[in-house]
Amino acid sequence: MNTLLRSFVQGGIVVAIFITPFFASAATFTIADGDVQGLINAINTANSTNAPDTINLASGGTYISTTTNNATFGNNAFPTITSKVTFNGNGSTIQRSTAIGTPPFRFFAVNAPKGDLTINNVTLSGGRGSGAIKNLSKTEIVGSIISNNVSPSSGGGGLSNSGSGKLKIVESTVTNNTAAAGGGGIINSSGDLTVVNSTISSNTASYAGGGIASVNFGAKVAITNSTISGNTTGTRGQGEGVYNTTFSNLKFSNSTIV
Repeated sequence: MNTLLRSFVQGGIVVAIFITPFFASAATFTIADGDVQGLINAINTANSTNAPDTINLASGGTYISTTTNNATFGNNAFPTITSKVTFNGNGSTIQRSTAIGTPPFRFFAVNAPKGDLTINNVTLSGGRGSGAIKNLSKTEIVGSIISNNVSPSSGGGGLSNSGSGKLKIVESTVTNNTAAAGGGGIINSSGDLTVVNSTISSNTASYAGGGIASVNFGAKVAITNSTISGNTTGTRGQGEGVYNTTFSNLKFSNSTIV
């Protein structure tokens, strides 16, 4: 463990003090099937440390959110991610309750500068409000499904990536999401979006980019070995598969848009 040296002068004598800094160790949390409050508590604890933490969900479990936890960039079901957190879903589903009176919310906001979220093998379904995740820092989605989410007043029915955000989607499916504006599946606004070995399908945007919309200065999109299919836009929409403005840099490799 590293030790820091601090010194000061007392009565003409240099006094040295050796200080051993405290670094929190990484923690692993195991959340029982359906324990939404336990998941909230685990995220709060993870955010309070400087270490990368892991949250394991129950195999095939279902976590149904019924209330809003915070209003960072809009309503969220769970605490805003402000540290490095990895979810191992084990085939579990996180979903918004369909009960009458359930408020609209997305599931996660990932905030700069230290928010760093990895989602492994999780289905996120039923979010309302910038889809399932709003990323402004770093998010990686692996082997997961983002489905049946809605952005009722803006873009990004499934996922929203903006600012200096880096969003990477690997071996995942983004499907049946809907946006009132652009990016039925994903909106990328000035961020960095990477899609690898994934499927973006059957999403709908009222305006542009049924599957993906990438807009504003500095936006970057790289799509590799992926399929973008069956996405639609409204009657005045553009780019049913991918809508990419002249301000956005698009790289497309070994992929299909149909």
